[in-house]
Amino acid sequence: ENLIESGRRRENILFVGAAGAGKTTLLRHFLTQFSSERIVTIEDAAELQLKQPHVTVASMCCVPTPAFSRQPNLPT
Repeated sequence: ENLIESGRRRENILFVGAAGAGKTTLLRHFLTQFSSERIVTIEDAAELQLKQPHVTVASMCCVPTPAFSRQPNLPT
């Protein structure tokens, strides 16, 4: 109940935990209470796939940059 009341007060809520802890399941259920609110998610992998009309998703992606894709200088 405390989480839902916090959501109704439009407080920012952060769900964090280890892999397999149930974050996605908890968050999906929690967000069913807020069908008309704007929802912004930031995820490593886009797992939530929410059906609410006002959802913005930012998912993390690893794109190699030149600084990280160079091979180290190895002695020949």
